[in-house]
Amino acid sequence: MDWVIDAKTQFLARYAFQNKDQFPTVSQPYSAALDQPGSGRNQNIALNLIRIWSVHWAMESRIVYNRVIGDPEGPQQAANFPTTPNPSSAV
Repeated sequence: MDWVIDAKTQFLARYAFQNKDQFPTVSQPYSAALDQPGSGRNQNIALNLIRIWSVHWAMESRIVYNRVIGDPEGPQQAANFPTTPNPSSAV
C-alpha cells in the first residue's frame, strides 16, 4: 500500500508471504538421507515513512520484520555441500 499523506510525506506498507513444499531431487541414489523433501513458510512485513523537511533535509524511517520457518534454500543445497566425516582414532 502506497499512501501519499501530503506533498512532503509518504507512507508505504508491505506484507509478503511464501509457502513452499518441494519434492526431493534425486542427487544421490545410494542414500535416502540426502533426498529429503523441503518445506518452508516465510513472511515479511515492512513499514516505511518518508518526510521531506526542506530541499536539503529528508527523513526516512523503516521498520521490517522477517520470519523464516523451515529450509529457505531447499533440499538441493545439502547435496551440493556434503559433510566431511570425522575420523576416529583408537588409543
